Amino acid sequence: MKAFHFIAAMALVGVLASGGLGQTTRPDMKRAADSSNQFGLELYCRLAADQKGNLFFSPYSIETALAMTWAGARGTTAGEMARVLRLGEANPVNADMAALLAHLTPKLEKEDPAPKQDEDLGTRFLGGGGMDDSPFVLVTANALWAQKGLRLSESYQKLVHDNYQARLQSLDFTGGAAALEQSRKIINDWAAHKTNDKIKDVIAPGALSPDTRLVLTNAIYFKSCWAEPFAESATRDEPFHLAVGSAVTTAMLHQRHRREYLEDADVQIAVIPYFLNHLSMWVVLPKKLDGLADVEKKFDAKKLRQWSEAMAARKSYDLVELSLPKFKFRMQCRLAQTLRAMGIVEAFSDKADFSGICTDQGLYISQVIHQTYIDVNEKGTEAAAMTAMLGGGAIGIGVGKEPEPIVFKADHPFLFFIQENESGAILFLGRVANPKG
Repeated sequence: MKAFHFIAAMALVGVLASGGLGQTTRPDMKRAADSSNQFGLELYCRLAADQKGNLFFSPYSIETALAMTWAGARGTTAGEMARVLRLGEANPVNADMAALLAHLTPKLEKEDPAPKQDEDLGTRFLGGGGMDDSPFVLVTANALWAQKGLRLSESYQKLVHDNYQARLQSLDFTGGAAALEQSRKIINDWAAHKTNDKIKDVIAPGALSPDTRLVLTNAIYFKSCWAEPFAESATRDEPFHLAVGSAVTTAMLHQRHRREYLEDADVQIAVIPYFLNHLSMWVVLPKKLDGLADVEKKFDAKKLRQWSEAMAARKSYDLVELSLPKFKFRMQCRLAQTLRAMGIVEAFSDKADFSGICTDQGLYISQVIHQTYIDVNEKGTEAAAMTAMLGGGAIGIGVGKEPEPIVFKADHPFLFFIQENESGAILFLGRVANPKG
């Protein structure tokens, strides 16, 4: 049996937007968002416990790429993946994912009657121009790369095309070193193009082999200016206290605005809105300088729901004196071992059943690769990520005196996530342990 590769790439560029209160959403895309969030939060807790330092990934990207793979799984393989990915057996999962994808990509149709559309994926621009000069860009892309001559199920090809907008392209993984390098270049060029050159060389030399039969990829890219950009004149060097007790000097952004705000015994939460209020960044700041680890232990779907419901119930905005570090970092992780620990076991073994993808030979997942990039500054945020799966085988504003502002000073490790406001889908999730990288 030969391996098939799964690789996921994600890219995000953005500026914070308001976290819209009281919005309603379709149940199908909400189911998909909830599944992705539950999976992403469990994955975060496992990754956070296993590694030190900064952490950043896209739950949506990884969930989408794995869901495309699950769609062709059968038997125990499918059951294990469904449980880990929180895919309800009674629900039309692929249709739910399609609804969420369709919701994410045409975000600006009302604002821009004739948005630019990339030829093979959902892309929305506002204000003309392309990725570099539009104030809002949201891109999602899926693709399958199969060994020439591999006979994929026509029903599977139709399913991933109709529900995930994924196109199939044939490559040569068995024609020797030159052919493998050319195949690697083609996939990496695709990822770079879809993520505005923020994700490069996600597939390293040697990652593909003559055993490779299929590569599934997902890319997501988001770019937006903040709803209220930070004044560059207010940025100044200040200490950021590390969890180990030392400090580094870093550039801190400063802004005083009314915004959604919440706090409990353990954390302060500030919502920073992006342009047009489609997406927002939530910054979850432990009240203790060394409190991030304790906060992470309680960070799950139930806690997220509690925070969201409490924030929505307030229906008000507080004057917040916000300090946030500028940060930029790039990460790559291999997720096979973590996914096995979460319960996806058979898919990585010679017992895997992906007969819904291809019946000629057996396929199993050899590796899941995820690469990310994020840049947060005065104008906004830029981030990118890609997931790839590799495998082989057969197969309210007040009136009167201005109150004293709430001080929110993110000068020690914190976690953050960027969500699409209407569906609640967490597109990006991570922590800043050291803004200097």
